[in-house]
Amino acid sequence: MRVFFQVFGIICAVVLAVFLGNVAFTKYQLYEARSVVGEITGSFDSASRDLTEMSRLKHSVNNLTRANKKLSQDLILAQKQLRAYQLAKTAKQQAFAKYHTDSDDCLIFDSDAHMVECQNVKMRAKKEFERLWQSGQRSF
Repeated sequence: MRVFFQVFGIICAVVLAVFLGNVAFTKYQLYEARSVVGEITGSFDSASRDLTEMSRLKHSVNNLTRANKKLSQDLILAQKQLRAYQLAKTAKQQAFAKYHTDSDDCLIFDSDAHMVECQNVKMRAKKEFERLWQSGQRSF
């Protein structure tokens, strides 16, 4: 389960990075499109070519603006989900820390066998904790 949380955290971070990259790229495209619209306005010879090209570019700018807004909303949602995940993970870690503490006997290992036994005790406690957590019992 811990590996799942680590993988989920990495996936959230990657998704967040992709969203940030897409937002930046879309904003750059929007800036470039607006620059092109400004340059085209002064350089066209015929009014019909001006109108056609301006209409096409305005349509592109509108599309990019909508895409940028959608990416920004997705980024905000991803950030909220990441915060919720981090809070849930922290709450679960704190609950386990309250549920199980290593015995004084397991603070310093006498031998490899003693270390293995202490780790086995902790693993069994973690399994039982996971079972209780999944069943909804969360008052530790």
